Amino acid sequence: MREYLRETGLTAELAREPGAEGKSADKEIAALQVECQLLFAALETGILRWEPRSFDALEIRFQKFKWNYIQLYKSGHTQWRHDSERLALELGDAREQCAALARLNSIAALGTPVGENIAAKVELVAARAVRCDGDEPLALEFSPRCPRCHFVLGAAVPDDEVRELSDELDRALKTRLAALSHGAIARLIKLHDRGHRLYGFLKITQAAQTGALARVLDDNLAHYLGRCLRKSGASSGKKLVLMATCVRTPPNNLPRSCTG
Repeated sequence: MREYLRETGLTAELAREPGAEGKSADKEIAALQVECQLLFAALETGILRWEPRSFDALEIRFQKFKWNYIQLYKSGHTQWRHDSERLALELGDAREQCAALARLNSIAALGTPVGENIAAKVELVAARAVRCDGDEPLALEFSPRCPRCHFVLGAAVPDDEVRELSDELDRALKTRLAALSHGAIARLIKLHDRGHRLYGFLKITQAAQTGALARVLDDNLAHYLGRCLRKSGASSGKKLVLMATCVRTPPNNLPRSCTG
């Protein structure tokens, strides 16, 4: 009994989202957690002093807890699988956009890189939303948690953090696209785009379509874009980097060289 209670993960405090205690399911989980902790404490401190009759009563109480726990765990695990699969798709999109941002950041002509730490943040969040693969039935009567994902009853996928990261990533990409869509820079790219490979890419930059950018900008296109900008930079000195800086700098803080 003691081992089962410990392995549920309910003997520790669970992190809950604000307002979660208002839902009926969360109230049930909170009550179950309290009962788990009380049972565990009773087994840890009092078992050597108890009469057999008291121990039998404790075992009945444990079996009732276990039955309620299994019912809640099954429904919670099903929801976790659904949410983690959805989140995995969102994180996959974020990884693709991080790769696109890294490719743009590697182009020296666009100036100082932006959002370089976002990819690491995405991986930290992904580590907390493990997907559960496989459809084998759970043997919760013997082991209280799924052996594949180790889901703890009451845990939730980090939706809020993923939304914040998506917003941060979107802002970083739009900063890069704003520099590329600047009229003078776009004209320089067109001038040196002999193979007309960047026509569709420039349309994306002008529309600030960050989602489409990740699908279009692969390594080859990024290298080609870098070459075009290097050629432009060679013919115009430091002006290209200066224009990219001016695009993402608030008007009141613009360098004197950007005025006019």
